[in-house]
Amino acid sequence: MSTTDLSKFSNYLNNGEIYKTYPAACVPDKLKTPAAKKAKLLKFEEIDVDYYEPDARMVGYRTTQDRVRLWIKALNVYVFEYLGDHPENKDKYQIDWTHDPVKWTPSNLKSIAIDVTTKVDKHNPLMYKLTLFLKTGTLQVQGHYYKTFASQHFLVLRDIVHHIVSQQLQDNNDTMQKVSTDICASDNIDTITINHDSDDETDHKTLLGHNTIDVNSNIIDLKQIIPEAKPEAKENTNMVVQSAINTNDMNVSKLDSNSKPSYPQGKNVKESHEYSRESFESMLKTATNDLENQVTIAIEKLYIQHTHSLNEHLTSVNDTMRTQNDTCVQFKDLLLKSDASSEKENTELKFTLQQLRYESLTEIESLKSVINVLKGSMLDIENSNSVVVESLRNSNASMVSRIQARDQQIEALEADVRNSKLISTRKMKLYTHSNNTTIMKFATSKMKIGNKFNLKSPTPLKQRLL
Repeated sequence: MSTTDLSKFSNYLNNGEIYKTYPAACVPDKLKTPAAKKAKLLKFEEIDVDYYEPDARMVGYRTTQDRVRLWIKALNVYVFEYLGDHPENKDKYQIDWTHDPVKWTPSNLKSIAIDVTTKVDKHNPLMYKLTLFLKTGTLQVQGHYYKTFASQHFLVLRDIVHHIVSQQLQDNNDTMQKVSTDICASDNIDTITINHDSDDETDHKTLLGHNTIDVNSNIIDLKQIIPEAKPEAKENTNMVVQSAINTNDMNVSKLDSNSKPSYPQGKNVKESHEYSRESFESMLKTATNDLENQVTIAIEKLYIQHTHSLNEHLTSVNDTMRTQNDTCVQFKDLLLKSDASSEKENTELKFTLQQLRYESLTEIESLKSVINVLKGSMLDIENSNSVVVESLRNSNASMVSRIQARDQQIEALEADVRNSKLISTRKMKLYTHSNNTTIMKFATSKMKIGNKFNLKSPTPLKQRLL
C-alpha cells in the first residue's frame, strides 16, 4: 500500500514522453538471467541492505519484463525530474543520466546509469550510482548513501510504479465500460424529428441516414479491449459484431422499403402525417430494439469468448506454474538429499575424528604411565646405585681398615720373628757344645718360619696386596 504523497509528482506522472524516448523495443521479450551469482538471487522489487558485503556499499533488486519501462518512468519522475529539476531540490542535487552504449538504439541499449550527486556533502559528493540493466531487469545501487536509497528513495520509486500500474488498470476498466455504454446506448435515436407543418412527404430514408448508430466506430474500441486475445478470438469477435451490423442494415432496409405509409381514406393531410409519424416511430423502435438485442448478444458472445480465452491463458499459466513448482519441488528434494548426504558424511567424519581423538588420548595416557614407570625405575636404579656405591665405599673403607690392621699384625709378627730369631741364635750358641742334634732341628724349624713370611723381603704385606 502506498505511503507516499504522489500529488507533488502529478505533473510528471501525466507526461508520457518518456515512453516515446524508451519504446517497448528497448526491453527484450524475455529477460536474461544475470551472470553474477549474487545478482541471480536478488529479490523481486525488495531490498536487503545486508545482502552484499558492507565494504561493497551496494544494494539491488530485480523486476519483470513488463515492469522495466515502468521503472524507467519512475526513475524519470522522481530522480531526474523531482530531485534534479524541482525548485526545492535544485540546490541540493545534481543528476547525470547516461546510457550504455552512448550512441544507442532501442535494440542495442544495454543499461541506463544515473549518478546522484549531493551539493551538501563536500567529502562524499557522489551519493550513489544507480544502474538499470534492461536485458536482465536488474537494478543496482552503489555508493556512500546506498542505505539512504534503500530506506527513502526506493520506497518512493516503488510507490510510483504501483501507482502507474493501478492507473493503467483503471484506464482499461474505464475504456471497457465506455465501449459497453456506447454499444448499448440508444439515446441518439430519439433525436429524429419530423416536420409536421410540411405538406410534403418526408424522406424517411434521409432521416434514418442521419441517425443511424455508427457501430463500426465501436468495433475498434472492442478490439482495444482484448489486445492480448488470440487471433481466433479476435476474428470471432469481429464476425459476431459484423453479423449484428448486417442484421441492423437489413432491418433498416426493411424499414426504408416500408417507410411510405398508405394514407387512410377520409383523413386530411395533417392526420395522415400524424399517422405516418406514429407508424414510422413504431417501425423505428422495432428496428432499434432488434439492433439493441443483436448488439447485446454480440457483447455476450464477445464476453464469453474473451472469458474462454482468458481461462485458457490462465490454465496455461497454471500448468506452467505447476510444472515450475514440480521442478522446484524436485530441486528442493535433491537439495534435501544432498544436505542429508552431506550431513551423514559430516556425522561420519565427526565420529571418526572423535574416535581418533579418543584413541590418541588413550595412547597418550598409556605412554604417560609407561614414562612414569620408567622414571620410577630410573629413580630406583639411581637409589640402588647410590646404595651400592655407598656400600662399596663402606666395604672399601672396611677393607682399608682391615688391611691396616693386618699390616699392624704383620709388623708385630715381623717384630716377634726378629725377636725369636735373636733368641734362637743365642740358644744355639749356648747349647752347641752340649747337643748338636737339637740345635740343628731348632734352626731348621726357624728357617722354615723365615721362608714362610719372606723375612728377607723388606716390602710390607699391605704393599703386596695393593
